[in-house]
Amino acid sequence: MEENDQVEGRNAVTELLESGKDINKIFIESGEKHGSINKIIAKAKDNRNSNCRNYKKKIR
Repeated sequence: MEENDQVEGRNAVTELLESGKDINKIFIESGEKHGSINKIIAKAKDNRNSNCRNYKKKIR
Protein backbone atom coordinates (compact mmCIF):
# COMPACT_ATOMS: atom_id res chain seq x y z
CA MET A 1 0.00 0.00 0.00
CA GLU A 2 1.10 3.53 -0.61
CA GLU A 3 1.95 5.74 2.32
CA ASN A 4 -1.22 7.81 2.04
CA ASP A 5 -3.65 4.88 1.58
CA GLN A 6 -6.14 4.33 4.38
CA VAL A 7 -8.70 1.58 4.80
CA GLU A 8 -11.54 1.94 7.32
CA GLY A 9 -14.16 -0.48 8.59
CA ARG A 10 -14.08 -3.99 9.95
CA ASN A 11 -15.01 -5.73 6.70
CA ALA A 12 -12.55 -3.76 4.59
CA VAL A 13 -9.70 -4.36 7.06
CA THR A 14 -10.54 -8.08 7.25
CA GLU A 15 -10.46 -8.33 3.46
CA LEU A 16 -7.14 -6.50 3.34
CA LEU A 17 -5.62 -8.84 5.93
CA GLU A 18 -6.82 -11.85 3.98
CA SER A 19 -5.40 -10.45 0.73
CA GLY A 20 -1.82 -10.89 1.95
CA LYS A 21 -0.85 -7.31 1.05
CA ASP A 22 1.60 -5.44 3.26
CA ILE A 23 0.00 -3.37 6.00
CA ASN A 24 1.87 -0.65 7.84
CA LYS A 25 -0.42 -0.16 10.87
CA ILE A 26 -3.83 -1.07 12.17
CA PHE A 27 -5.47 1.32 14.59
CA ILE A 28 -8.10 -0.12 16.92
CA GLU A 29 -10.21 2.05 19.16
CA SER A 30 -9.61 1.38 22.86
CA GLY A 31 -12.39 -0.08 24.94
CA GLU A 32 -14.42 -3.24 24.83
CA LYS A 33 -13.45 -5.60 22.05
CA HIS A 34 -15.99 -8.10 20.82
CA GLY A 35 -17.20 -9.63 17.61
CA SER A 36 -15.19 -9.34 14.42
CA ILE A 37 -12.58 -7.03 15.96
CA ASN A 38 -11.12 -10.06 17.78
CA LYS A 39 -10.79 -11.83 14.42
CA ILE A 40 -8.95 -8.80 13.00
CA ILE A 41 -6.54 -8.68 15.96
CA ALA A 42 -5.84 -12.41 15.77
CA LYS A 43 -5.33 -12.34 12.00
CA ALA A 44 -2.97 -9.35 12.24
CA LYS A 45 -0.90 -11.08 14.92
CA ASP A 46 -0.82 -14.31 12.90
CA ASN A 47 0.29 -12.48 9.76
CA ARG A 48 2.93 -10.51 11.66
CA ASN A 49 2.72 -7.93 8.89
CA SER A 50 1.18 -5.13 10.90
CA ASN A 51 1.41 -3.22 14.15
CA CYS A 52 -1.67 -3.30 16.36
CA ARG A 53 -2.05 -0.19 18.48
CA ASN A 54 -4.90 1.06 20.59
CA TYR A 55 -6.00 4.68 20.38
CA LYS A 56 -8.70 6.84 21.84
CA LYS A 57 -10.98 8.44 19.30
CA LYS A 58 -11.19 12.21 19.67
CA ILE A 59 -14.72 13.48 19.90
CA ARG A 60 -15.31 17.05 18.77
